[in-house]
Amino acid sequence: MNRILKRFSSGVEEESLVEQANRFSEVVSEAPPTTLGADIEFKGTLTFKNKLCINGSFEGTLFSETGYLAIGRDAVIKSDIRVGDILVEGSIHGNIEAKGRVAIKNTARIQGDIKASHFSVEEGVIFKGYVDICL
Repeated sequence: MNRILKRFSSGVEEESLVEQANRFSEVVSEAPPTTLGADIEFKGTLTFKNKLCINGSFEGTLFSETGYLAIGRDAVIKSDIRVGDILVEGSIHGNIEAKGRVAIKNTARIQGDIKASHFSVEEGVIFKGYVDICL
């Protein structure tokens, strides 16, 4: 587990969301991340197993038992989210529950509660909600 956490938190600011997911992917799986591009608007329930990067708009429910979710800078998400690990750079309106790590970059805007076993946040984040760290 330490290897996953070190890889997840050692990102370079210039690195793209897909590059971060690919770097993380050698721990999760060999498959490249599935990406919903900036021009995609999706409504409904989305379940995934490995890695998902969202750069567009999503409304509904996001779920993965152990997967890695990356929310891009321009993404707008209206959803409750349950995943293994999550990296947030964009906007989320909904609750986040992660079995592992929640990492929030300084470009993120979140309105909702967060529950995770590990939590990191950069200075400059706009956040309204509660955080519950459960080890």
